[in-house]
Amino acid sequence: MPSRPHLYDLLALLTVVVAGVSLFIAGARAADLSTAALAMSNLYARWNMRGHNRLDSPRREVR
Repeated sequence: MPSRPHLYDLLALLTVVVAGVSLFIAGARAADLSTAALAMSNLYARWNMRGHNRLDSPRREVR
C-alpha cells in the first residue's frame, strides 16, 4: 500500500487545532474540549493504522 503524503497528516492536525480553538471560542468547557480531543485523536490513530495488522508489527523481546 502506498504511503499517504505528509500533507494529509498536516491537514488532519490543522483540522483538530481549528476545531479545538473554535470550540474554545464558542465557550465550550475544558471537559468538553478534552473529550473532543480524545475522540479526534482516536479517530486519527485508527485512520493512521488502516491496512496494518497489529500482529504484523515487530515486537520487542522482554528480558
